[in-house]
Amino acid sequence: MTNTQIALGLVVVLVIATIGVFTPQGGTIIDRMNDGVGSVAGSDVYSFLNVYELLTAKEGFVQGGGVLQFTATSTQAARTLTQYELESNSVIEIVSTAAPALTLTLPATSTMTTLIPNVGDYRTWFLTNKHAAGTTTTMAAGTGIILDEPDGQNVVIAGGNRVKIECFRDSTTDVVCSIDERIDAD
Repeated sequence: MTNTQIALGLVVVLVIATIGVFTPQGGTIIDRMNDGVGSVAGSDVYSFLNVYELLTAKEGFVQGGGVLQFTATSTQAARTLTQYELESNSVIEIVSTAAPALTLTLPATSTMTTLIPNVGDYRTWFLTNKHAAGTTTTMAAGTGIILDEPDGQNVVIAGGNRVKIECFRDSTTDVVCSIDERIDAD
């Protein structure tokens, strides 16, 4: 390690320590940085992850991904989501307004291995059915997928409603997906 690298490292540590003690508004943060400062070198973390909120105009922690929008044609009654679509997006919007009822199938468990590779891994997506109010979208299971629904509901999403899809890999290596329909509250 060169003297320049050591000096640069000390400057970085001092800047981080200063940011950790004083907020831009002049207040003091107490016990927010006591666990140390760290970084993640790759996409895998094999420990608990503490995310500290900095008190700035850009507060908080945001997670998510892209938005997949697709239009079902006037004759399309079924569509299967792909691994790529689910990997690249956190929100799915069915934007057609004149299509018939649609059956939207989740990919097979064998396809989900890159999305949810290990027992206990899980992912969440949100789907908006922008069909007209009388047109439904029915969620269907691909091979090896187990669909759960809250008691008293079903996997038929009414036009204009949203659904939260949470999937996890269970100990049998099946993928269990919970489908929970949401409606406007106001």
